Amino acid sequence: MRKKIHLSTGDQNNKVTDKWGELLIKHIILDQLDIPPRLKAKLLHQSPSKEKNGG
Repeated sequence: MRKKIHLSTGDQNNKVTDKWGELLIKHIILDQLDIPPRLKAKLLHQSPSKEKNGG
């Protein structure tokens, strides 16, 4: 007997996965730069709204 399985993806506008992806990319980029640890931490914890509004 065959079983049908229906697979679906979650909502494409998932803010949690967007934020996780953004932080992952930031980590990867900042790890490649030769900058002081305090500046690296500041950049990692800066919110996207602050970046867009210029500070």
